[in-house]
Amino acid sequence: MAKKNLSDKEIENLLMYEEIPSDTDSFAGGDGSDRDQSKIEEIPQGEQQLLLGEDLFPSDEEFDSEDEVPLSQLLGRIQPATQAVPLLAQTVRPPKWKKAYTILAPDNFTTASNLPDETTSLAASQQMTPLKILNLLWTDDIMQHVTFHTNLYAEQKGGTYKPVAADEMPVFIALNLVMGVKKSPSYRDYWSSSPDLRDEYISHFMSLSRFSWILGNLHLNDNNLLPSRNNPDYDKLYKIRPFTEMLRESYKKNYNHTEKIAIDESMIKFKGRSCLKQYMPKKPIKRGYKVWTKCASSGYCLDFDIYSGKVGNKVETNLGGNVVRKFCEGLADKNHKVYFDNYFNSYELQVDLRQKNIYACGTVNESRKHLPTLKSDKQLKRGEYDYRVSDNQMASFMKWKDKRCVLILTNFHDPRNEVHVRRTEKTGERVEVPCPLALKDYNENMNFVDKFDQLKGSYAIDRKSKKWWHRIFFHFIDCTVVNAFIIYNCVSRTLDDMFIRICWHLLI
Repeated sequence: MAKKNLSDKEIENLLMYEEIPSDTDSFAGGDGSDRDQSKIEEIPQGEQQLLLGEDLFPSDEEFDSEDEVPLSQLLGRIQPATQAVPLLAQTVRPPKWKKAYTILAPDNFTTASNLPDETTSLAASQQMTPLKILNLLWTDDIMQHVTFHTNLYAEQKGGTYKPVAADEMPVFIALNLVMGVKKSPSYRDYWSSSPDLRDEYISHFMSLSRFSWILGNLHLNDNNLLPSRNNPDYDKLYKIRPFTEMLRESYKKNYNHTEKIAIDESMIKFKGRSCLKQYMPKKPIKRGYKVWTKCASSGYCLDFDIYSGKVGNKVETNLGGNVVRKFCEGLADKNHKVYFDNYFNSYELQVDLRQKNIYACGTVNESRKHLPTLKSDKQLKRGEYDYRVSDNQMASFMKWKDKRCVLILTNFHDPRNEVHVRRTEKTGERVEVPCPLALKDYNENMNFVDKFDQLKGSYAIDRKSKKWWHRIFFHFIDCTVVNAFIIYNCVSRTLDDMFIRICWHLLI
């Protein structure tokens, strides 16, 4: 059998063996890249950089002769500089998990007003009205944008038409809002000749033909500039992109981030044909457009991003973590607390956020990388829990048993802190069982997006259309009204039928 000569690279890989951890240490890493970090921590700071990739080999000055130089260093000289890849720079170091470790305590959040100075001064001057609040979010620029592109689309279609006047578009939007309160099977019923269907109030402001014409020609971008599908600049959301970006900036500008923030998925109901449509069987709205949403503790929508699927043929990895990182831009070193569910959560994300002084908590899938093995479900009784803390003191992992086991991964909760929660037994008896404080905190603060969806669904426009983007447009009209409602509640606690007030002010 012929002998095979090993290449220089293969020899180096064989020489770079790893120290096998003892049975008493708990490592989590499923990618085969475990490394004893305690060995690195014992080395002085200047020498740690050598292990982290600046230079894996010592200089020749440390040896008296060429014979004492390690073979691995000699092999390193043979390799070109472009091929020398640091060993630890390619993957995240798997942590060691122990109960003896303690997590770093969070810093206090600097209390700030939820409203910016401009809104606060407007409220102090006693000039705050529902219409003025709505105009803070749905600005004149947005209204002019919608009016301009509606007329542009009618011009591009050709034929004779009457352009939408500056005062017609607010009336059109207001009529849709009122139709969300007084629902009929079809919008044509409001102009019906039958007295039991006709609505004198709605039909008074605009004729049926004019309302139908505006609805049919409604547009938010120039179709002639739409890039082809083969163009690198092609955007699946081109038809609504300028409109949504203007709204995002408006939402951010008119409300400050609260200490506690929730990030979750929201759904826009749509059952037609669209490449953007998602199916989520566990959501109340199972088919429609997925929207990543960031909400404040009051339910105010601080930011959003419509999910458009993969870009090109490239499959995006770690999508949930990237969504959280994008929403947390600008929050570094402000000690905010962010809550999200197991779709987004991971050990790498928790460490990344903690390094930026952003505190995070959420449920997690047990199959995520770098998590330790805790007690099995059968070993835990109701009210019992098991936990581990990472050696870098930036993550704690807990499993608590209720009817089922719940897994929590957080970067600021001490797992030894516990509270008692009330549970109902099969006999109907109410009992108190111990529970980690992290889980109670998560349950109390994870529902901010659900609170926003609940407010929005109370009087949603719910306009059906064959045009895929119409659903998104009317969805964000509802979102703007909800945000205006929350701002109004911050400055006035004597609110009566604010929704109708906004509609009425727009109509007159």
